[in-house]
Amino acid sequence: MELRELREGKKIRGFIVNQTVEIVAVKFHGEEVAEITYKDERGNIDSQMIYSDQMAELDLAEVVSTWNFQADSEIFRLASEAYRISVPYLFEPYLAVYSSLIEPLPHQISAVYEKMLTMQPLRFVLADDLGAGKTIMTGLLIKELIVREDVRRCLIVCDEAHKMSATVWGNEIKYTKRFQLGQLLGKITRHFLLLTATPHNGKEEDFHLFMSLIDPDRFRLYQVRTSIPNLFPFPNYYQRNEQLIERRMVHPEAHQRLLSPAHFLSKQKF
Repeated sequence: MELRELREGKKIRGFIVNQTVEIVAVKFHGEEVAEITYKDERGNIDSQMIYSDQMAELDLAEVVSTWNFQADSEIFRLASEAYRISVPYLFEPYLAVYSSLIEPLPHQISAVYEKMLTMQPLRFVLADDLGAGKTIMTGLLIKELIVREDVRRCLIVCDEAHKMSATVWGNEIKYTKRFQLGQLLGKITRHFLLLTATPHNGKEEDFHLFMSLIDPDRFRLYQVRTSIPNLFPFPNYYQRNEQLIERRMVHPEAHQRLLSPAHFLSKQKF
């Protein structure tokens, strides 16, 4: 090793016994002498005069990079693709839409991806008008939750949710067996979704009892015997009538903006 090979940043063995030091600065005094400022392995800074005849005692330490790019690129590609497949919702926010054999409408997409999917855990009443596609919305939601590994078992009770009712009758509250079932399910499930096109029977007290299935803290039972405060808008309740849904369907480009390019590519034939 030659004296002129000493440069800032290089690591040298031989300055200190059993240590590798890093050169911080080098100042040459002619061709035979150099003043070396170095940092040892403990981070201490020191300096030393080095003569050309001492260079035989010094060795240039091999610098091993922290990053190694010598791996098989094909294996790396397979590993990265496997990771992408394991978390597809991070790369495709509308995964359930383009991987299903349906063409969901704009109001269905907005209900799932703008309302329900953002709530963790989900406690929700979906009360769109009859024929709005609540079953389609529920299917998209379940598929997204399965992909996210947020659902292991799914229980579907096939009956309109408003039949899980309770009624204020005189000085007492009468609970149906369906209502008691809803209370039980609400306690043991992480996600709880109720579907109905007729959530309100015209009695405010009964409606509050129904909503207590979703949020018993907000819709406490004592409120049915007192003046009922205005608890809406309520984020866990979503209802749209036929006129509102039709207005959203007037402009088809609004539907297209909600979907990703991957959805349309998957529908094309090559």
